[in-house]
Amino acid sequence: GVVSVLQQLDYMREYLVRMEKLVGKARAAKIMEDSIFTVSAGTNDFVITYYLLPFRKQTFTPEEYQQFILDQLRTFLK
Repeated sequence: GVVSVLQQLDYMREYLVRMEKLVGKARAAKIMEDSIFTVSAGTNDFVITYYLLPFRKQTFTPEEYQQFILDQLRTFLK
């Protein structure tokens, strides 16, 4: 199934908690500090969740759904 951007963020938070338990807070913070993160949203996000889920087309125009995805990404990045 499709995992929303916000759910992916929750998974990241859960992973951080597990990592802190394994290596301690200081080491986990250093690992995170030295990490590179990629945030990507594109055609798959749009095609899969807009065109393949009929209720999305009933709720949004393509332009409105594009704005919805952008808003979700902004929330994720905050």
